Amino acid sequence: MTEPQQKHGERPTRVILAGASVRSLAESAIRCGIQPHCLDMFGDADLRQSLHRHSVLQPVQTIGCLSALPDALADISGEIPLVWCGGLENHPDVLRRLVRQRQVCGASVEAIQRIRTPQLLSEIVAPSGCRVPDSRLSSNAVPPPLPSADWLCKPLRGSGGTGIVSCDRQGSARTSPSYFQRRVCGIPVSATFVASRQDCQFAGAAGQLTGITALGGREFWFGGNAGPLRLTPELQQTICSAGRCIANSGLVGVFGVDLVLSDDRVWLLEVNPRITASHELLDFANRDQPLLVQQLEIFGQRPPACRRCQKMRGDEDPGTNREEGLFARFVVYSKRRGTLTTHDVARLLKWTRDATRVDADFPTCWVADVPNPGPISPGVPFCSVYHLLSETHSDAARRAIDATVGQLAGLFHLNTIEIADRCRRLLEFTTAGDNANCSLW
Repeated sequence: MTEPQQKHGERPTRVILAGASVRSLAESAIRCGIQPHCLDMFGDADLRQSLHRHSVLQPVQTIGCLSALPDALADISGEIPLVWCGGLENHPDVLRRLVRQRQVCGASVEAIQRIRTPQLLSEIVAPSGCRVPDSRLSSNAVPPPLPSADWLCKPLRGSGGTGIVSCDRQGSARTSPSYFQRRVCGIPVSATFVASRQDCQFAGAAGQLTGITALGGREFWFGGNAGPLRLTPELQQTICSAGRCIANSGLVGVFGVDLVLSDDRVWLLEVNPRITASHELLDFANRDQPLLVQQLEIFGQRPPACRRCQKMRGDEDPGTNREEGLFARFVVYSKRRGTLTTHDVARLLKWTRDATRVDADFPTCWVADVPNPGPISPGVPFCSVYHLLSETHSDAARRAIDATVGQLAGLFHLNTIEIADRCRRLLEFTTAGDNANCSLW
């Protein structure tokens, strides 16, 4: 089949989305009138359902590993641009091959390697006032004294918190490429920036959730996020200054920064040089400027004007393009080995956003990243649970959470109490006047 041609600079009607999981980016593309060609490692059932519902011509392609991407795209027209997400920053050789195939709307390999080198990152953000925890390569001639609970061992090529271990016991250090980083306690936050070659804009911040064992996660694993957060002016100024320093180092496009807020200090842990998981929550709150659209525009593409969700429902009231409140996402990991039947998946699909909303664009509670039928293993992502919490309707939201997640808990062994409790803490955190002195835990 001959692929339709799309010239550089024209309004793209198609875009390739590639990464470990592209479900949320695909939904953004569809809302903006762009046909996504999706390649990821899960091929979730709700992604397939969404593509079918919106008459997307190309079904999702599931790949076994990210290194398979160049070959999987070999027969796709080189005129279609590519936007990548989580995981590919750890595969510079794959990115180089993709750049030779087509336009890649993302940071250069050189810029990625620069900001993901711990020692260089400390120098880059020093003018901002952000601090970077003491970091040492595992091959350093002067390693930290081990064992020590004050240090972590982190992979040089990691994502989602996997591979991070505490150095509080013998044998914690890894022989694979890794580095030691001094542990910092505080509130974990991610900040998102949009950097062109001319300026760098702050897009928003979200609280980071890690290591929620009640939902099947392990220590340091990504457990979800909540946002957008209301930061104090002083915190936002410091964080924005760090974002500008990173952009001035040569990083172009949408990128995220992982931070820890501790007393009056802002610690910068690492930079994610691509659209991050929190993009979805920020897009929910501000539907005029989806981060996917901004990414395409930075790299010379002119995507069609974003279709507001109201317009897709026949309601074009421009006053409702912002959603007040806090969006929370929880990642649920499989706790046991088993088999997910077609009937199980069908029941889960009844709780997706499209299936549960009635007269509002956002239901109070819904699920996403629904797996396909087949065997499930312990310790792998099972699904995501989302909540919309409103400061003025928190009691009603809490009752809806208890009802909705309660039914899900009965079916799929989710911990209702844990999710509801986290929602209450998140709501308190995001509405607090002093974020640094309020605990998510």
